[in-house]
Amino acid sequence: MKPLSRALLWIALFLIVDAAVYLVTAREWTGGPLIAVTAVAAAFLGSVLRRTARRAAADLEQDPGAEIGGVELDHVGPTIWPAGFAVAAILLAIGLVTSVWILIPGAVVFTASVLGWFRDVRHQHEAHHAPAEESVNHEPEAPAP
Repeated sequence: MKPLSRALLWIALFLIVDAAVYLVTAREWTGGPLIAVTAVAAAFLGSVLRRTARRAAADLEQDPGAEIGGVELDHVGPTIWPAGFAVAAILLAIGLVTSVWILIPGAVVFTASVLGWFRDVRHQHEAHHAPAEESVNHEPEAPAP
């Protein structure tokens, strides 16, 4: 994270200088503020990443045996639904430009893709978090004498 935060802060510095030069030399007033806003965004992201890296280093110093990256994320396995989203995006874009009648199939494909994706995520979540069945006999035990 440190190299990325350092790169973002250098980019922010470059963009601030670029915005100042642009405002002084250009004959229009739109580009300079846009470049300055981009510089502020890069500086913000760089500072957040730097602060996060420092906090993680401090936590690691307090507990040297702590595991870094111990959070396991659930991921959805391979599925066809991203291709459905791509087809829906194409249909929706063409429909916005040409005809409302192309928007309808785009909306249908998009809705089907959303529902299919959620179904796949739900099934994988249920399979991943299902309680393990015990192989122990489930008959009640007789009381000890």
